[in-house]
Amino acid sequence: MSMQLHAITASHIPGQPVLQDISLTVAPGELLAVLGPSGSGKTTLLRVIAGLHRADAGNIRLNGRDITGLRPEARRIGLVPQDGALFPHLSVAANIAYGIRGPRTRKAAAAHPRVRELLALVRLEALADRMPHQLSGGQQQRVALARALAPHPDLVLLDEPFSALDAALRQQVREEVSEVLSRSSVAAILITHDQAEALSLGDHVAILHEGRLVQSGTPHQIYTAPRDRWVAEFVGEANFLDGSQSGQLVQTRLGLLPVADSRATDGPVQVMVRPEQLQLETGDGTGHPATVITQQYFGHDQLTRVQLAGSNGSPAPTLLCRTNRIHQPGQEVLVHAEGPFHLIG
Repeated sequence: MSMQLHAITASHIPGQPVLQDISLTVAPGELLAVLGPSGSGKTTLLRVIAGLHRADAGNIRLNGRDITGLRPEARRIGLVPQDGALFPHLSVAANIAYGIRGPRTRKAAAAHPRVRELLALVRLEALADRMPHQLSGGQQQRVALARALAPHPDLVLLDEPFSALDAALRQQVREEVSEVLSRSSVAAILITHDQAEALSLGDHVAILHEGRLVQSGTPHQIYTAPRDRWVAEFVGEANFLDGSQSGQLVQTRLGLLPVADSRATDGPVQVMVRPEQLQLETGDGTGHPATVITQQYFGHDQLTRVQLAGSNGSPAPTLLCRTNRIHQPGQEVLVHAEGPFHLIG
């Protein structure tokens, strides 16, 4: 089951587009994560795909069928809202059965083959008769997903489904939802403003900014080769070093750095260095001298800001490094850079 968006433009006020010329493809069984800050047009895009908002231009094809002008109920699209939106007066089984023609009572819903299949898929067989208020937040989201999958949709839309969960539960539910979608083999689109969520769950990631698609690709492509500085800073921490390129090497304050870009031009460039590409050492060595300014402790690693020693009267830049060692403010360290690196711009 695949979906193609072609040149979608949409607005809330005539002449003021919220989405501009968006073209995307979701392959069969793929999860596309649509990532962007507040106001980037993510929710409007979801509403256009679901048929809840009319596009000004462009078309949507689902499995080769043009669904641009169809009503929401005719599109064969399942929707998992942000808060799950379960019916509070219906049991788990009855919520899942809501989109299936046939079962109308709690007993009939729990016995329906498709409901039983989905209860097993989301591992909630033992909770079929419970009411939504008796479930945890993660269980409610799994029920909402099962309900969206019940009528055998061609596509599932997930509208920031983990945003209301606490941090520890969010990771667990992400993994559970990803597993369910993988086993169901249905194409899905995840709308999110959470970079870690998009990179960890998406087979592909599409980044929206001010209503435009600024980059799409695999999570690895987005993170290691961002299109510009805005994307680089939006999807993670980054350092930017000015330098002079000669072939596949760039001379910077950290010495000669190898770049992975196929373009091999000479002249001034800017290099992106992710914090994890910088290592800090103490004692004697050949690294670049620096002083620790601050360190944020995260348990599994630390985010450390250092200031390089000044050179020839030029301002001493600061760098953000990700390390698994504890360092104290004021401590003298040596900075090592491990590439290859990516040029920005």
